[in-house]
Amino acid sequence: MLEYLKLKNLGPAPELNFEFGKRLNILTGDNGLGKTFVLDLAWWALTRTWSDNRVIYPAPSQKDEASIAYHVHGEGGPNTPVTCPYRRNQLAWSLPARRPPKPGLILYARIDGGFSLWDPQRNYWRTGGEQEGSGEQPQPDRPDSFQFSKQALWEGLKNETSGTVICRGLLEDWETWRLKGNGAFAMLSQVLETLSPGGREVPLRPGDSVRLPDTGAREIPTLVMPYGNVPIHQTSAGVRRILSLVYMIVWAW
Repeated sequence: MLEYLKLKNLGPAPELNFEFGKRLNILTGDNGLGKTFVLDLAWWALTRTWSDNRVIYPAPSQKDEASIAYHVHGEGGPNTPVTCPYRRNQLAWSLPARRPPKPGLILYARIDGGFSLWDPQRNYWRTGGEQEGSGEQPQPDRPDSFQFSKQALWEGLKNETSGTVICRGLLEDWETWRLKGNGAFAMLSQVLETLSPGGREVPLRPGDSVRLPDTGAREIPTLVMPYGNVPIHQTSAGVRRILSLVYMIVWAW
């Protein structure tokens, strides 16, 4: 987990110190105060990658020294506190040479409807210097993280270099998991019910898939609603956001 984040001459204030609680942290405030900014930096501290590959730099008008400091409690216990100064001559943040900690699965639901996902099983290892002398066998290079646009989450994600399919997307995996009966669809149904709106709302649950005139031969999953089954891409924006989070959790698992 991320224990603290300290920013100097970066973002909306000259200094920002944020200590995170152990389970739940809630950021509130007016637009433009830096809530998403803090989340982007929290993602970077945990994964050493930039969400949606968008690097955050100090403002050009800011001439004083800028830095990002953080402390992560990983799989092996507390990691050494890290301070990363900004190297203006290199236009880059300076990272320590040692291997990063393993904080566990990191899932970031971005404001643009996409998701950033870092999985220690899929993204951690690198061949080369970080493993030399460790006694561990080199493993194939892996992507730094997975960056899902809203469209890629629903339609599928490919490696931009090799064209290899990384993820088939919510629409195809939903139907494939249902037909295979390998446990993934049962998990999806369970997570969907758990993340459904509470109170008097009826829990969300999958319905029968249908074919629609504008989708060709593709089977479109549906949700069971009080007024009938609704194709998932025709549900409300809030429900689609829940579906996206449910799918990311099950796909990562």
